Amino acid sequence: MEYKRLFGTNGIRGIVNKDLTPEFCFRLGLAVGEYFGENALLLIGYDGRYGSSMIFHSLCAGIISTGCEVHVGGYTTTPMLQYSIKSLGYDGGVMITASHNPPEFNGIKVMASDGIELDRESEIKIEKLFHELNIDSPKHKLLHAKVSQEKRMLPNYISAIEQALWAGELIKSKSPRVVVDPGNGVSVLTTPQALIKIGCKVTTVNSVIDPSFPGRLPEPVPENLTAMRTLLETGKFDIGVAHDGDGDRCIAGDERDIYWGDVTLILLATYILEQRGGGKIVTPISTPFFIEEAISNFNGKVVWTRVGSITVSRTLVAEKAVCGGEENGGFMYPDLHPVRDGTMTSALLLQMISEYEKSLSDLIEERVPKYVVYKTKFKCPNEKKDTVMERIMKLTEGENRITIDGVKVFGNNWAFLIRPSGTEPIIRCFIEAKDDAILEKALEKAKGIIEKALAS
Repeated sequence: MEYKRLFGTNGIRGIVNKDLTPEFCFRLGLAVGEYFGENALLLIGYDGRYGSSMIFHSLCAGIISTGCEVHVGGYTTTPMLQYSIKSLGYDGGVMITASHNPPEFNGIKVMASDGIELDRESEIKIEKLFHELNIDSPKHKLLHAKVSQEKRMLPNYISAIEQALWAGELIKSKSPRVVVDPGNGVSVLTTPQALIKIGCKVTTVNSVIDPSFPGRLPEPVPENLTAMRTLLETGKFDIGVAHDGDGDRCIAGDERDIYWGDVTLILLATYILEQRGGGKIVTPISTPFFIEEAISNFNGKVVWTRVGSITVSRTLVAEKAVCGGEENGGFMYPDLHPVRDGTMTSALLLQMISEYEKSLSDLIEERVPKYVVYKTKFKCPNEKKDTVMERIMKLTEGENRITIDGVKVFGNNWAFLIRPSGTEPIIRCFIEAKDDAILEKALEKAKGIIEKALAS
C-alpha cells in the first residue's frame, strides 16, 4: 500500500498550524519513537522560527510515550546538532527547522546515529508508522525516561572546528577582519564564536534571533545580503560570510562582490584537493557542469548525485570523497562531519585566504572558470508536479540530456536543469552558460519548455 509522502528533499516542511499542527507533530513523534525503539536516546534541537516550541513539545510527547529518552539541545544550528548526535553518542535526533524557507514555514528533520539525516528507506518506514499508527505503546512502568538538557554541544562543536583546521596558528597571526551575517538565525550562536576562537576580528549584522527575520529573508542569496555588502564595500574587511536560518549554508564575498554558493564550492574543492593531492568531490546534478573543468587541474573527479543533501552526504561517505556540497552554499567537509555546515565552511574560507595571502575574489578569478549562472523558479502546485515533469521529459526528448534527477539539457557552452522542488510548490530551473548572450538563449529555451508544460 502506498502512503502520502511526508518527507521531501530535506525533511518535512510546512506552514505552522496549517500543515504542522500539534496533532500532526504528536503523531509524527509516535512514529519517530517507534522507529528508534524503546530506550533510544534522542537529541532534539530547534532554530528560532515561529512554532518551534509548539512543534518541539508535541513531538516530544509522542516520542517519550514510546519509551524513548529525549535530551534537549535548545537553540542550535542543524550542523551543530548533527555533530553532537555523532560525537556525544546519541541513537538519533530531530532538528526543527525550515532552513531557508519564508518565516511562516517550519519543518522537521530526523537524523541517524551518525548525524546524517535518515536515508529514504528509513523515512518511508516512519511514514508507514505515521499512517498506520499501529504502535504497541509500552506499559506505564516503562515510561521512566526524563527530558534532560544537553549542555555539551556548543563547546564540543567549537573545539572540533578548531581542531579540523590545519593552519589555525596562521589564521591567528593574520587576524583577518570578518563580517558575519546570521540573518537573524541561530548561526549567531556558532559562527562568531568559532571565528573569534581561531583569531578573527568579527563584526556581525542581523545578529538577534528573530522568527520574523526582520533584517533580510532567510535565504542567503547575494541580492538579500545588502547589509553585509554595505560593510564589505567600505574596504575595512577581508571577507564576509552569511548563513540561512539554521546555519547549514554559507555564502561569502568581499569588497568586490558576493558570490553564489557554486563558486565557493568549486574554490574550496580545489583548495582541499590541492592539500590532499587529488580525490573525489560529490555534488548534485544542480551544480554547474564547469566544476569538472576546475577540479581537473587538481587531480579531482566529480561524483554526480540526485539533488538533496541527504543523498550527497550518504554518497560522500560511501565514496570516501575529500569533500562535497551543493550550489546553494551547502559545503561538506567530512574531516569534521559529512553534512552541510556553514560555520565550518566559514572557518575553511578564512584558512584558505590566510594560507594563500590572497583575497577571495583573486582566488576565484584564478581558479573558477568564467561562466554565468542564473536561477529561477515557476509556481507549480505539489499535486501537479509529476504531470508537469512528464510533459517536460517529452518536450526534451532528442536533446543531449541527463535524467538522474529532473532533466539536465546540454548545449554548446550552456546547460540547464529543470526539476521540481522537494520542499516548496515550485519548479526550479538552473541555467549555466559561457557568457550572458548564450545564457539568454538558454534561458529562453528553458522558459519556453516549462511554460508550455505548465499550460498543457
